[in-house]
Amino acid sequence: MRRSIFFSLIMTIAVMSLIISCAERLDTYDIIQTTTTEQKLDNDAGTATAEAERKVSMDATRAAGGELDLRPAERAAATAQAEATAAAERGESIQMEDLDRVELTDNLPTELPADISPSTETVTVEILNEGYYEPEVVVIKVGTSVIWENTQRTPYGILSDEGQDEVFNSGGLRRKLGAKENPTYEYTFTKPGRFTYGPDLSGAAMVAKGRGVIFVVE
Repeated sequence: MRRSIFFSLIMTIAVMSLIISCAERLDTYDIIQTTTTEQKLDNDAGTATAEAERKVSMDATRAAGGELDLRPAERAAATAQAEATAAAERGESIQMEDLDRVELTDNLPTELPADISPSTETVTVEILNEGYYEPEVVVIKVGTSVIWENTQRTPYGILSDEGQDEVFNSGGLRRKLGAKENPTYEYTFTKPGRFTYGPDLSGAAMVAKGRGVIFVVE
């Protein structure tokens, strides 16, 4: 009798432990699923907002009789995709890394903008949805810093173009788990000149499309 009671007690404890263990795993799974869903909703909402804003802007431009054009990086991406599709149709092999070497032609100013006063204080450039920059054009004095702040969950980063006197590379700006502040990268310019940059083409940041320029004056 005592053995039967003892055995029943052991079985009850084992079953309760199993239930508690499963409940804990379920709670963790639910939290992970909830977080993932929230991130997806945030990304989808950001994309939808950007697309809606762009459509309004394009409609206004069209109504005013202005010319419409795709952003430079979008044109480059579309050209690369078209070339890859044509190559595939001809039965040729496609090297995916070649698509990363698409030469970007942009509409960034080549001359110092007359309507922007050089700043002697640190300038913050926000990395927006799809990796675009705000502002795209920055004018600063020698010795002034620029901070790039990634406002998105995607680890966008920036990388200076080759052959320039100033070399800067943020790598992917990824928000740390639990962090409330956006990740940033700061660089101080010590030489005068015109310095262009684009996305850091690594990992998820490959979806970035932005292009920016920093004018540094004495």
